[in-house]
Amino acid sequence: MNKERILKQVLTSKKYSSICVETVERICQEEMGKYKKEKEIIKSVKNRLHQISDSFFAADAANKIKRLEKGEEIDYLALLKLHSSTNERIDFYEELYDDIFAITGKVDSLLDIACGLNPIMLGEYNRQRNQRINHYIAEDIHTTALAIVQHYYEERKQPIVLKEADILSGIPSTAVDVVLLFKIIPLLEQQKKGYYRELIQGLQAKYIVVSFPTKTMSGKSVGMQESYTKQFDEFVETSGFQTVFNKSYSNELVYIITNMIQESKGHYFMLA
Repeated sequence: MNKERILKQVLTSKKYSSICVETVERICQEEMGKYKKEKEIIKSVKNRLHQISDSFFAADAANKIKRLEKGEEIDYLALLKLHSSTNERIDFYEELYDDIFAITGKVDSLLDIACGLNPIMLGEYNRQRNQRINHYIAEDIHTTALAIVQHYYEERKQPIVLKEADILSGIPSTAVDVVLLFKIIPLLEQQKKGYYRELIQGLQAKYIVVSFPTKTMSGKSVGMQESYTKQFDEFVETSGFQTVFNKSYSNELVYIITNMIQESKGHYFMLA
């Protein structure tokens, strides 16, 4: 069994060549412990990569992204519909960010983990409100999403730091005002149960915004809101955090929490 050969076969596949190498390496290593044949390992790796990445982009995303790469003019609000998370949030994102910033106040530094196309959505919101985040860091495993975001911010000459990063391979150590964890916890639970607790407790932020889907991708309500509410309320109660905001939108449950223990030690507002 040859790890390098397995990794190469996955990365040379057009469908998965845009996924963070760190993510592919991690999943290859995990699947090598489950199967004996390379063919079985490669099949399992590709299935997992689809579940955590490609399934979130619309079927016609590739053609629209090609137009972007050719330098054609792009309707960015239409582009947001290519990714399931921003598409599901598009009808209430202004209300959502109004609510978030009413709690956090002016934000100088923000870390957006597993960002997808959300930086474009936040960029549009900031443009409408005539405001700016001076230190905006966005991370994702999907390099195509990062390339689209980079194009948007370069066009508008707005600052952003984009990172190709696998959150399951390491917790960011940069101290910021706000961290966004939009709909990522259920995905983390599928891959490494309980890891989200370690992640949240390891983040250096005054406010952490966490959200959960309340409907399936097909639009069905199957008790998700009740389940996630119970799970996350129990975590907050036992972790030293405090919930300062909680609201359910049409298809998304949002929490804003703050770590009272870290806040008392003054660990915030130092951008590394």
